[in-house]
Amino acid sequence: MTAANRAIQWISLFGLAALAANAVGQTQPGYPHKMIRVVAAAGAGGGVDVISRIVGQKLQERWGQGVVVENHPGGGGVVGSNIVAKAAADGHTLLTISISHAVIPSSHRNLPYDPVRDLTPITVLVNAPNILVAHPSLPAKSVKELIALAKSRPGEIYYSSTGNGSPAHLAMELFKLMTVVDLVHVPYRGTAPGFTDLIAGRVALSFRSLSVIVPHMKAGKLRALAAAGSRRLPAIPDVPTIAEAGVPGY
Repeated sequence: MTAANRAIQWISLFGLAALAANAVGQTQPGYPHKMIRVVAAAGAGGGVDVISRIVGQKLQERWGQGVVVENHPGGGGVVGSNIVAKAAADGHTLLTISISHAVIPSSHRNLPYDPVRDLTPITVLVNAPNILVAHPSLPAKSVKELIALAKSRPGEIYYSSTGNGSPAHLAMELFKLMTVVDLVHVPYRGTAPGFTDLIAGRVALSFRSLSVIVPHMKAGKLRALAAAGSRRLPAIPDVPTIAEAGVPGY
């Protein structure tokens, strides 16, 4: 596996649950003894949000204690992470975040919290590669056609992400680096605004999680060009990986 391939697997949606440091609540009898607060460091409707609500429901059923999920997008995960880092270290405030958690220390200066000291990782929830999708108005039906189009129109094709340093941002920047094309980044605060503009055709491209795009693919509102993982996904077997589609090593 190449370095680029390893990178894209980590950049893909990678749920990470974390709780305040020294989560003493985990070892106290009767845990949890009050409502659990799950802070999703992403906007409503995205992959992190969907996974957070599924896990929250299962935790509520298992523990018999209320679980509330709150969306706190912004800063590529910094806003939500800071809320959890500043919460009481009793195990009742949890964080769900993408792999941006691992990128934040390198992409942001003067963080209001210490990702290593203030947050304790619990588990990986899911590893789901993002899908490179295009608005149907873009005259490119494959990765090779996209590369050719981008080379003929440098700086004219816009792509959305859920913010600077987000998985979608880094995945597209890696794509740009490996294909030597000039695509323009339009960062949004959270999932919904950028996805709305993608569906409307105000931006042409994006990397998005499978759970979000499938209904829109079926409705003909989005075109899946390729998957960012190392193998095809069973849910969309006709969609090639980016490496298969013309970018070896991605």
